[in-house]
Amino acid sequence: ASLYLNGQVTHWAEKCQLLWREIPLFLDMMPNGRAILVLRDPRSVLASFKRYTYAPPPAYVGAIFNCLDAMKGGQQMASELPEDRFLIVRYEDAARDPIGTARKLLSFLKISGEDYALDRTRWQDVHGRPWVANSSFHDPGKTREFDIEASIHRWKQALSPAEIGLTEEVCGPYMDHFGYKLSGVVARWTDIARLFMADDTITGHFRKWLFTGEGIEEFP
Repeated sequence: ASLYLNGQVTHWAEKCQLLWREIPLFLDMMPNGRAILVLRDPRSVLASFKRYTYAPPPAYVGAIFNCLDAMKGGQQMASELPEDRFLIVRYEDAARDPIGTARKLLSFLKISGEDYALDRTRWQDVHGRPWVANSSFHDPGKTREFDIEASIHRWKQALSPAEIGLTEEVCGPYMDHFGYKLSGVVARWTDIARLFMADDTITGHFRKWLFTGEGIEEFP
């Protein structure tokens, strides 16, 4: 009951955050299981966390190292796991082409594409209420249309040169692999260091990346 299952259900799904490292284990445990990893431009992720997280600054900077780990892990899993069991979807593609992405997901999941799944006006949340955009920059109580392009490019105004510079320095190679064009913003390392040098946790993440090239899978 807690999983919204009943006698008519033949498929079940669960959305998880910060669990990409466990995808191979999940697929090993579930012979019929399939996993979808959703990636987003790390600069947009950082802008979102900067605006909305319960943890005080500079905890939001940890989002950079989470993105690194997700993209690095995604690239590796895509090369090792069967194509019919593991799929990577970019947020930007889903936002710009929801119907095309929905068809791709339905095909991957071996689920028939009923018309309602492709009709955004009929989308509902788990409580049966009309689906609304879930964004830290968009008030769901407002009736204005969700601005898809703003959600993709807002980081350009929402982040400082130091924040953009650090993100691209850490995630750059994987951003290129997944089609995220670097801005070319040049930031001084002294300005970048000021973002986190007073915080032991973020400094630890930075040192880990600096010496090992590894990211994290952690909440703030």
